[in-house]
Amino acid sequence: MTETTESEKTSSPSLADKLPLGGLKDAAGNLGKSLVNSAMGKVSDRVEGLSGQLDDYTEGKPRSVKSETAVEATKAGLEGKSPAMGAAKGMFTGVKNKIKGLFTGGGGRGSRRQRFANIVEWIEVGVPVKVAYNQWTEFEQWSDFMKKVENVEHNREQGKVAFKGQVFLSHRRWESTIKEMVPDDRIIWKSKGDKGRLDGGVTFHEVAPRLTKICIVVEYYPQGLFEKTAQIWRAVGRRVRVEMKRYVRHVMTSTILDPDSVQGWRGEIRDEKIVRTHEEVVEQEKAEAEERERAEAEEAEGGPEAGEEGYEEEGPEAAEEGYEEEGYEEEGPEAAEEGYEEEGPEAGEEGYEEEEPEAGEAGYEEEEPEAGEEGYEEEEPEA
Repeated sequence: MTETTESEKTSSPSLADKLPLGGLKDAAGNLGKSLVNSAMGKVSDRVEGLSGQLDDYTEGKPRSVKSETAVEATKAGLEGKSPAMGAAKGMFTGVKNKIKGLFTGGGGRGSRRQRFANIVEWIEVGVPVKVAYNQWTEFEQWSDFMKKVENVEHNREQGKVAFKGQVFLSHRRWESTIKEMVPDDRIIWKSKGDKGRLDGGVTFHEVAPRLTKICIVVEYYPQGLFEKTAQIWRAVGRRVRVEMKRYVRHVMTSTILDPDSVQGWRGEIRDEKIVRTHEEVVEQEKAEAEERERAEAEEAEGGPEAGEEGYEEEGPEAAEEGYEEEGYEEEGPEAAEEGYEEEGPEAGEEGYEEEEPEAGEAGYEEEEPEAGEEGYEEEEPEA
């Protein structure tokens, strides 16, 4: 009895056999395979990503902070160094490249794109155009009245100007080449420097005989972390504005006292070549001024009909008392008096005729008739 019962228990199916575990096992197997494939795919993508980042590194393309960290960590591991130190170095490099990208537009090492600051300023100065231009072209005097300009050297034979300026606690040098220069009109230049350059132009406009308006346009190309950081606050634009005000102050307080002493440099440059020297321009301007003065003098000698034959300009005596126009006699102060009679010529003067007394007046003698006339009586001789 007991054996029969045990055999029945043995031959009866278990609970696990009754449950549908076959499908579950298959699903678990498929899940495992999927996880393995996914992990292999991620590893493959990671390897491909690192390979692409290495390619970008060799080509000079920019990378993110995360990419720099991964690349430097991998390089450090391959070289037997600490991957943590490599990752820290990569993160620092990525941050630095990110800051550079903010200023350069993210062009990377191989990019030629470069941002610049456009600066435009207008100023007015109360002197003629020639005086304003001459003082501007006294480049070597800029350090006397401009705060941040330390030294200027003007090469008159080549048309180049070398500058040395102060930027906070540092010093910068740059050289400008004049592309075009027309006296009393405009100056256009380009420049080069280790820490940036300033290209631009300045024009002079006559508003009135003693008022000149000046327009300054500058393109500032910063180079270096310090210069690019300073450009965030538009430091160069403000500096240009301040230096222009110092120029105006110098002209209105010093140059205006003796404008003829400021000669400037009046050479003419076209396409970076000097076509007329300072001496040639000054000599030509002097000859033109003399010719203009001569023409004005000739015009002053003539009147409205200057140049016509027989024309004479009326002098200042024309308005004086006693002026007589042809055929006109001005009455004197006695002409209006009552009973005024103009006196005739006195005795002894040419055209003077003495009046004879009339009959009845003292000294009158009647003329006797001559012989043959009526009333003539011949006198008898006395005894």
